[in-house]
Amino acid sequence: MDLDIEKLREEVKGIEAEIKSMIGQSGGDVDYVDIPECADRGRLKELLMSRRHSLDMLFRRDPEGVERFRKVNACLKDLSDRLYMKGARIYRQYLTYGMDEEFDDDFMVDADLRFVYNGPESVAVLGDEEYYGSDFNYMLNVIYDYCKDFPNAGASYSKSFRKKDRPEMTDSELELANRYDDNDWGEIKIWIPELEGIKICNAVNEICVYGNGYSVADLLRMNYFWCEVKGVYQLISDRNGDHTRLCDKD
Repeated sequence: MDLDIEKLREEVKGIEAEIKSMIGQSGGDVDYVDIPECADRGRLKELLMSRRHSLDMLFRRDPEGVERFRKVNACLKDLSDRLYMKGARIYRQYLTYGMDEEFDDDFMVDADLRFVYNGPESVAVLGDEEYYGSDFNYMLNVIYDYCKDFPNAGASYSKSFRKKDRPEMTDSELELANRYDDNDWGEIKIWIPELEGIKICNAVNEICVYGNGYSVADLLRMNYFWCEVKGVYQLISDRNGDHTRLCDKD
């Protein structure tokens, strides 16, 4: 594939200049920028998608770039597995100790894995920033703020209580095995065929393919990932105290 590297680099710089004019810079001692309420989020999404395309075309397809991708993919696969194992542990504890009849109209396990921006230390410096022409620290801050409430920005799942579930059941039987990563989420390979041979995990696919705005070059610089698994106990009642007991459903 013949690429005009300089043209792509200038496109990235032009796109980011427009984003900066829209959002502004951080002020004072604050390292974090927030997207203003008045910002045109439709236009911002267009710019982020265009930037992602240009950076993915610029992706360094040499052995070093591919190896960096392999390592972050393995990291996210491991974190995804641990997210499911922790959820299975929490759910078995609930099954073992039993429901609180006075409160539990429903119970579920919610889990989420995503990149989190907490300042410049959240973004790794790899030494090839000039090649890409991107202000990665600023842009990962912006994209994180843009998609921090999106449901698909890494890996996530929800598991609701079922009466037929038992603690001795396997993770697969409880639907708490990481079955998503049985698949190779290889859409990225369509435009970066050099990644062929790497089994791409679901978290990488959600970060780089869904409409979040992250490019593969952004992914390689992500230094902090946030994992949360929680048990959610729900009481669902009207003003008369009558409950909707979802836990009674199979």
